Amino acid sequence: VVWGGCFGTTTLVCKYNPGRGARRWISEGQPSPQPRRVDRTMASEQGASSRKWRVHKFGGTSVAEAKCFQRVKSIIESQGDGTLAIVCSAMGGKPKVTDLLLQSVETAARGDSFGALLQAIREKHVDCAESILAPDAAADLIEVIDHDLSEIQDILRAVSLMRFEFEPIRELVSGYGELWSTQMMVALLKSYGMNVAFLDARRVLRIEELLTGPAVMWEESEKLLDEFMSGLAPGTSIVITGYVASTKDGKATTLKVRFGADPNPN
Repeated sequence: VVWGGCFGTTTLVCKYNPGRGARRWISEGQPSPQPRRVDRTMASEQGASSRKWRVHKFGGTSVAEAKCFQRVKSIIESQGDGTLAIVCSAMGGKPKVTDLLLQSVETAARGDSFGALLQAIREKHVDCAESILAPDAAADLIEVIDHDLSEIQDILRAVSLMRFEFEPIRELVSGYGELWSTQMMVALLKSYGMNVAFLDARRVLRIEELLTGPAVMWEESEKLLDEFMSGLAPGTSIVITGYVASTKDGKATTLKVRFGADPNPN
């Protein structure tokens, strides 16, 4: 797995065993000029999980602004043939999008105005999209973001009326940043002719809440991933949202761990 920052990459190699999670094998804390390729073979004999994957995880620092997106594009271009899984966090930098989303819920629960926070979120994404995408592609993405922000605004109005932060609402709202950055990455890569598809991890990643925290439901998640991949043309790489998942009954949630995927969280 390659973790990339805007100004360098940090490599973390993991050994993966379905049902037991990922075990850290080698960690290098220093930036490296080129990402290291790591082949990751899943254990099942059929379906998407039997493929060899080169997995790239880009934290918020890696997608903090337009030049960072362009750097990620260059890293992906350099990988040559093979199936890639590209996982994206929400846009980082100052301010971080996930922080703004969580602040909007907290602000609404106090009964204060949250409009400025949503506007800051919109401006951050619009500025980036218009810098790296063709006008038509940028307009399409901005339309998606505006639709989502309208939904968030409706949710926050309800929070403001109740004066209470429901945890499921925090989970739902805080995950939007990954959706936007990942779709922006897909649009950018497609504009350079790359064969990629967008995957909202909530479609395939099922978790259950245990006393020790969220745990992946491996068998169900693998089945859902196989179903998703079966609809794609051979050789298609996937660009996946980080951080977000769904509960076993299909409700949007998150993995509740931040910064672990970002070598430069500040």
